[in-house]
Amino acid sequence: MLILAFTCFIFINQTVRNIQKIKYLNAAKESGYYHILYENASLNEFEQIRENDLVKEVGGEWVIGSVTDNANQFMLLYRDQIYNRLDSSLSNLIAGKNPTGDKDIVITRNHMERNKLEIGDKVSLEFEKINYDTGDLFYKYKETFTISGIIENWGKYEDIEIGIVSEELKNELIKTDFVDNTLIHFKREKDILSQSEELIKMINLQNVVKYNDELIFAIDDNTTIGNVRIVVNFLIFAIFGLILYNVVYFSILSDRKDLGIMTSLGMDKKVLYEIVTYRIVFYFVLAIPLGILSGVIVNNLLFEKFVAHFLGTESKQLLVDDFKVNVDILYYRQLLLLYLFFYLVY
Repeated sequence: MLILAFTCFIFINQTVRNIQKIKYLNAAKESGYYHILYENASLNEFEQIRENDLVKEVGGEWVIGSVTDNANQFMLLYRDQIYNRLDSSLSNLIAGKNPTGDKDIVITRNHMERNKLEIGDKVSLEFEKINYDTGDLFYKYKETFTISGIIENWGKYEDIEIGIVSEELKNELIKTDFVDNTLIHFKREKDILSQSEELIKMINLQNVVKYNDELIFAIDDNTTIGNVRIVVNFLIFAIFGLILYNVVYFSILSDRKDLGIMTSLGMDKKVLYEIVTYRIVFYFVLAIPLGILSGVIVNNLLFEKFVAHFLGTESKQLLVDDFKVNVDILYYRQLLLLYLFFYLVY
């Protein structure tokens, strides 16, 4: 019964963690790992955000310009590495390599197919950058690029064609003192809205802040699921306590005669207490490793057969590396606390 209790404990906790991780990874895959997007940050604001204690990572995107002689919407962008990590929608390289020199460019698949282009081809682009607040023209530029790679289309914006250029060209062209789009990822992945409000007040951000609603919803939903897990764990602990009590009680009851004889012969109550304690420890030593092992095995079997089926094949693949045989150290701490609790009780 004790082994069964530990098995249920490990299985429920691990399954809930799997579901939480799947929800988070699915949301991040669709909308990115960032928490908020801040538009038109000044370089000073960008640095203040980067150095803020609430913030873990900050990525920047610069709009190099839009092509003027194209019937379709075609934009040239530069994204730093952190931006690409927080929003991977334009970092899925299908073929070739990322741009390195100021004349290199990677282009989305839709533009390549529409214009029947291949890697290594030369493409001449005339583009301009406009201040959308005032309508003023920052610059107009014409350049012949060499296509170094192909990237997948821009997620939700399949009709928009994108070209990604090198940092070298960005530094050559961009003379303005602001970053078009800034992605922010906080250190703590909870209470995102309150952290955002605190950050806005601390730095006095004045421009538009957009929230990654899909990821924030997944985080909030996981918090609710986590609270349910706590309640379930409490019930398991309560049931486990009753089981342990009954096991020890009936064990002592069956040895009542022997214990009575030893007591009548002068055995100290402290020694009797130690005998009972050693029995409890023995049950734990036997039940914990077997319960953990069986819990992990049952979790993996059911996850492979049922949980992944209901959540989808893609969701299953997201967890293959992280959760095949994973028992969080938190569980060991909980089990240790549980042992100390019963040690003190008994």
